[in-house]
Amino acid sequence: MRKRSPTQKGRAGEHYVCFVIEQAGLEAVRVDGRADLHVTLPSGRILRVEVKTSTKKHNRVYKFHIGRSQADVFALVAFSDTPLVRFFLTADAPKWSLPIADFTEDKQAQDLDWLTKLS
Repeated sequence: MRKRSPTQKGRAGEHYVCFVIEQAGLEAVRVDGRADLHVTLPSGRILRVEVKTSTKKHNRVYKFHIGRSQADVFALVAFSDTPLVRFFLTADAPKWSLPIADFTEDKQAQDLDWLTKLS
């Protein structure tokens, strides 16, 4: 299998986040613009979601580079044996890394529950 470029890995992360958001009952659309995704909440409000994807573990953390963004929410994707995602309000998003232990199915489910209850 050939090595994937950072752009390909990032797009895979965007599609994965769309999938899990849709599975949670929300509408998600991948866009190119000021954010990676637009997510429609039950209230009709549209959230701008910036997706950051990491495929490498470094000293028990996944590294992300979160620069300036006009997104409302960051989705941090860890691609390992099983891809997992965490969601954070932009103001609360970690700037550089997140421990591997913070990527669990339970935490992903809690984050999705939180996301579906935003208004």
